[in-house]
Amino acid sequence: MLEPTPFQTQALAVPEAFNLALLGGRGGGKTTGLSLLILRHVAQYGPGARVLVVRQTYQGLLRIADELEQMLLSAFGAGVSHNRAEHLIRVPNGATVELGQIVDLRSYVKFQGRECTLLVVDEITNFTTARFIDLLRSNLRSARGVPLR
Repeated sequence: MLEPTPFQTQALAVPEAFNLALLGGRGGGKTTGLSLLILRHVAQYGPGARVLVVRQTYQGLLRIADELEQMLLSAFGAGVSHNRAEHLIRVPNGATVELGQIVDLRSYVKFQGRECTLLVVDEITNFTTARFIDLLRSNLRSARGVPLR
């Protein structure tokens, strides 16, 4: 099992009522920290957990998908399914994790109106504008008892 670094432990300790920005140089464990946050959210809220992970580059998104899939397989076993064509990971407890690339309005539109309980933006400083990320925040909706972040 993966042991969080001190930095990741601090990130995991931030109450869910707060949005979180993990900033810093390469190699600090930010992306793995985000994966750990996703894993916890999915485990804690089960069928109420609908995670959306976005990134600007497709290759970077694939790396996140692979790491996240391995974490979820370790935690939930063979019942985890990853539809690579749809960029959708389904967890046996009913949770879902969708991954997508956003580079412009056209790529944003495919996510417009989809509900999510946890919005994760990896490498946010690579985006030239926060416009699409701000628009995605309108997708944050949940059933009672599932916090939005």
